[in-house]
Amino acid sequence: MFDSARASDAVLLFDEASALFGKRTDMRDSHDRYANVDANDLLQRIERLDGVAIFTSDAAGTVDPNLWLCAKAVVVTFPLPPR
Repeated sequence: MFDSARASDAVLLFDEASALFGKRTDMRDSHDRYANVDANDLLQRIERLDGVAIFTSDAAGTVDPNLWLCAKAVVVTFPLPPR
């Protein structure tokens, strides 16, 4: 995905980033370990990304803070519409 985006100058969109980049957990079993390894790998790839990535979330507070650091993020918050 990252290589294809670079080759075609595409923008990457990570919808529901809180699900994919949630705060890493303490390792209680092998599933947690592999989830943390996957998150680490994604964070490293994003850090090396020479392009644009957009992350959407309705729960930004649950996203791993390292994502905002490595992604050189600009956070745009949209308020809820009035009822």
